[in-house]
Amino acid sequence: MNIIDYLQVENKQCYIMGDFNINLTNYGSHTETPDYIDAMFQHSFIPLINKPTRITTTTATVIDNIYSSDILGTNYHSHGIIYTDISYHLPIYVYLLNKLMTRR
Repeated sequence: MNIIDYLQVENKQCYIMGDFNINLTNYGSHTETPDYIDAMFQHSFIPLINKPTRITTTTATVIDNIYSSDILGTNYHSHGIIYTDISYHLPIYVYLLNKLMTRR
């Protein structure tokens, strides 16, 4: 059993983030893109970023992302892109809620 299957069986909330180099806007024109997205959906992971994170004078791609198994968004407050020119890729973030467990 891989880690994603384990997390799904254990019903654990998980976030996977990074530079995946798979442009989500290529869904209809790149064979591997729908396969990748479908695999993420099959494991109940949804992409939180849907706007370009790598912008040049000729292209705009959605290749950096945060995937969440928290489909209802109950464990995060917000997510998005930080618009800055310090890097070739725009930084992405997810602001998680801190839910402390208390003993009874």
